[in-house]
Order: sequence, then structure tokens, then C-alpha cells
Amino acid sequence: MYGSLNPDGEGYVYRLKSDCFEKLDDWQWISSKECDIIEKMKIHVSDYLGSVEFSDEAKRINDMLYGDG
Repeated sequence: MYGSLNPDGEGYVYRLKSDCFEKLDDWQWISSKECDIIEKMKIHVSDYLGSVEFSDEAKRINDMLYGDG
């Protein structure tokens, strides 16, 4: 699956209570019920873009959409 990240984009990180979730495996947690939001933080993609690793094809797609970054 491919996606793209607009370097000028914005998004949100939601902080939730951990007791809403159960561990699915070593990497994933799930919740089968609605969780209350403790905090909603606005973020800028550019602040986190350096921590994203694109596949070669996804990088080409992102570069085509937003320029070579």
C-alpha cells in the first residue's frame, strides 16, 4: 500500500487512556470500544518527515506530488 505525505500538511495526534486498549501482538494494540480523548495535539508533517522511511516507489510518488525533498 502506498501513500503520500504533504510536507506542508498538518495533522493531529490524540492521547487516549491506555485502559481502552488490549495488546494484539508485539506491535499492535486494539480497542473494541470508544475511547475518550485526553488531549488533541496539532502537528506539522515537516516536523516528523525525517522519521518516515519511504520505499523507493513511494518516494518517487511523493516526490512527483510534492517535489524532491
